[in-house]
Amino acid sequence: MRIALISFEYPIDTNWGGIATYVQQAAYMLFNGGHEVEVFCGTQSETYTISDKGVPVHLCQYKKRMEFYNDVIEQFKIAHKKKPFDVIEVPEFATDAKRVTELFPEIAIVIKTHSPNYFNHLLNFSEWGFQKKIKYVIRALRSFQIPNLPIIYKYKKDAEYLECLKADVIVSPSKSLRKVLIEKWNLVNAEFWVVPNVFKVFQDYLSIKVESKKSINKIGFVGRLEIRKGILTLAKAIPSIVSENPNIDFVLIGQARQSPMDGVLMDEYLKNTYFKTILSSVHLMGKIERSDLPNYLSSIDICIFPSIWENFPNVCLEAMSAGKAVIASKEGGMSDMITHLENGYLINPNSPEEIVKAVEYFIENPEKIAEFGRKAREKVLKAYSPETILPQQIALYERAIEIRKNKLK
Repeated sequence: MRIALISFEYPIDTNWGGIATYVQQAAYMLFNGGHEVEVFCGTQSETYTISDKGVPVHLCQYKKRMEFYNDVIEQFKIAHKKKPFDVIEVPEFATDAKRVTELFPEIAIVIKTHSPNYFNHLLNFSEWGFQKKIKYVIRALRSFQIPNLPIIYKYKKDAEYLECLKADVIVSPSKSLRKVLIEKWNLVNAEFWVVPNVFKVFQDYLSIKVESKKSINKIGFVGRLEIRKGILTLAKAIPSIVSENPNIDFVLIGQARQSPMDGVLMDEYLKNTYFKTILSSVHLMGKIERSDLPNYLSSIDICIFPSIWENFPNVCLEAMSAGKAVIASKEGGMSDMITHLENGYLINPNSPEEIVKAVEYFIENPEKIAEFGRKAREKVLKAYSPETILPQQIALYERAIEIRKNKLK
């Protein structure tokens, strides 16, 4: 099978988030599984092609990120003319293949849903202060644009939704996102699959020993410091935990984004509000290199990911593969990864009280830290390996090709 993966994000030059990691791992899996796969991604330098562990990667120079669909056309034309593709896989985010799918209607289309623009905006907008919302509206109007307000969202005008209508098969890595999009975008008649993202566990994580604990010393958070990651909920819980357990330190790793206060980044906002009296117990590490994460995880006893909602976060799988006990939000894809009180602890988002209760559970039951950690690692190795995911991925491609052929009759 000949497969094109079109994605602005890719680790070589546009390693912006989870989409990049997924596309690279999917490319390796498909190539090592005996299939022909080529990647089309973005670069700020001149257009060029390289081999990434045997996978041809076409880096296409882009002008605007949200219009990458124009920049990828020429390289795709050349590759498709040389040897036609059977199927295209592309994220719904930013409609990266919009022009390609218009120009080549004979190719089957699989749209991999990751995190729709409107949903990200809705989650972050919900916690903005009133003044910030007003300033946002004013800035948009001064630029002669209609402000993108979730309260007036109309899905039938959403470019990402319209692109999904072209797909032969839509696929989500989590049951939660599939449910959200079927409801919000009225995709009840779509061929909509759930296939988890492939996740290859690196030795740096497996080499971290799972050790029995008698007490908790460090609790870690890894992710962008932004509203939808649940950082405000965690920040509200931390003072209460520290006051009762002064021996516990919190390590917060991630780049600071905008806070509810207009013009103030989240790290400064947290320091001046919730952490003002406990700064010695909270360590804001900022953004780190991905290669340094195993070193940080090795010294952390429990990881916490209290996202308001999240699709299929790699960082949770990384913590699980490191053998860490995880406290995670039950809203979103982490509820697919974790079974409550079996290999982790699930909480309702937006509840500082539940975070406190979860930490207290591990304080009272320290033996569960190692037990959950071992089971979490086993789950990742079994459920998300290339050997497990490849047959599922190929099956959905074959289904998309079959549907496209029927459409063209």
